[in-house]
This record gives sequence, C-alpha cells and structure tokens, in this order.
Amino acid sequence: MAITQRQRETSNTADLAINHICERFAQATTLAPIVKRQYQEALPHVYALAKRGVTLDIEFIEHLQGPSEKCPLASKVDRVEDLRSRTFLIRKTISEDLSEHGALYGGLVNTIVWSHKMRANGDTSAPVVVAIALSETGQWEIYLEYCPQNNFWEKAQELVKNKHQLTDKMLLTMARAFVALVARAHQVGMIHRDIKLSNGVIRSLSEDAIDCALIDYDFAANALDASYFVGRSTIATMPYTPPEGPAVKTTTDVYALGISLYELLLFQKFITTFSQKRAELIEGIRNREIKIPEELRSHPLMPVILKAVAFDISQRYPTAESLLLDMPTNI
Repeated sequence: MAITQRQRETSNTADLAINHICERFAQATTLAPIVKRQYQEALPHVYALAKRGVTLDIEFIEHLQGPSEKCPLASKVDRVEDLRSRTFLIRKTISEDLSEHGALYGGLVNTIVWSHKMRANGDTSAPVVVAIALSETGQWEIYLEYCPQNNFWEKAQELVKNKHQLTDKMLLTMARAFVALVARAHQVGMIHRDIKLSNGVIRSLSEDAIDCALIDYDFAANALDASYFVGRSTIATMPYTPPEGPAVKTTTDVYALGISLYELLLFQKFITTFSQKRAELIEGIRNREIKIPEELRSHPLMPVILKAVAFDISQRYPTAESLLLDMPTNI
C-alpha cells in the first residue's frame, strides 16, 4: 500500500519531535553540573520513551500537585487520560533546571533510571514509565502509570474514616509492604531520601495481599555517589529527615521508615489527635526523650520503630532489609 502525503508528513513530524527530545536530553548531559552517571544510564531509554510520547493523545482530567510556597521547585503533577488506549496516566511536568541536583535530574532522569533498575527482573516495586515528551512551552513531561488505590497515607485515612477498619492484619500487610519497597530500592543501590507514606502508591489491597510501588525519586541518589553529595544541600520533607540530615546513606531511609510506621499506628489508634501525637514523637527524637503513648507501648511494631528512629546512627537498622527481617509476620 502506498504511503500518502499526510502519513509521510505525520511521520516526519513525529521523527522531528523524537530527535528534538533526544538532542535536548543529550545537551543536558553535558551542561548539568551534577553527577553524570544517572544521565548516562538514562540515555539508552530516552529514544524509546520519546517514541512512545508522540503516540499519546492526552486529555486533562485533574490537577493533583504542584509548586507551593513550601516547595517552589516541585513538579506539576496531573492525572490525564490517553484517549487512544483509554487508560489513565500520571503526567509530571518538569522545568529544565540544570542547577546542582535540579528538577530535571531528579524528576526526569532519576525516575527513568531507577524505575528501569527496579523493574529489570520483573519486579513491580517501581511505577511503569510510559513515555516522555516536551510540552508546547518546552517543559519536560514524563508519563507514568496511574495507581487507582491512592497512596499509603490516603489509604490509611480512608480505612479509618470510612469505618472499613484498619485492622491489625491490614496494618501489618501495609507496613511490611512499604518497608519491602524501600528494601528493594536499597538492593539496586538507590538511597531515596524522601521516604514517607505518600510516596508509596497502591494498585490493589486486601488484608492478605498488596500490590504497590515506590514513587518520587526527586532526591534519590546512587549509593556509589555518596561522597559527591557530602555538604551539598537538598530539600526533603523535614519531619522524615533524620537529625544528621539527608545524607546519602541507607540509615537516612531507615529513619524515615520508622516515622512512617509510627504514622500507620497513629492512624489506627489516634486519628483525631494524629498531628499532636506525631509532633510529640519527632520532638522527642530531637531531644532524645521519646515518649510513647500508653496504648502503643506494647504494640509488636514498637521495638522496630524505636530502633529505626534511634538518634545514634550506629543503633539504627543499617538497611531497610534488616528492618524488614526484624518485623513481626503476624499480630
């Protein structure tokens, strides 16, 4: 069958768009004054993701997140629908910030690299990166799978507020799954540095099983590059940042996991005074005087949590995997 002029023009336009994305990305690998390893590892995936990007037919559904006064460099996040496949996607729009550990590095490069690494052997603990594109204003767009069950934070609130009961069994299923996500990240060399319940998304959940993924690699770093980041400031979520700061160490993520597990317990037992109880724990850690509510002192997860948030790094679990191995398998 002969190719029509219209088909030829469409094909040429798509090829130009793909080439433009690849050229822009290649330029970034030479300009960005940050660790080059992640750019070089992302490069082989860029062409295929750009090729998928030109096939998307996107319709906006709702805005989910964006820059704020507290985090002015945050990426814009929307839920969209690909009209061709009739599937929902997450679209993350990223400014081409080439400053040290800038938004392009974190939002685009890290997402591509770590998602592929974590999914390399059929592991589903990272979201599928569907495509990348450039917006009409020249900003980078990365398209990710949409997880319909929301994140761990929202799910815990929903289970309590809607009287679905955040049972001990459900809580333990969620807690072990969340720690397992971070353990798998550590196994491929990633230090996430922004671990919190809202950065774990749920595809499906029952009392006995959960399918979930770890997201938001904006502050993630390769364990091999730990020395590069010494003394370099980064912005993470403060309540989850250990007293020593967001160092490129597995113990940084372990501390955040301890806070996150404590939050799950607070959702179950203290939903009406959640913020107060959470603040008391964090203040207690800083002052080395942790006061645990009477109702939680005998909980099987409490010894694990206290070791995870130890002020002294040498007293913490060294990795998320060691934390997971110490967690109870039933309550």
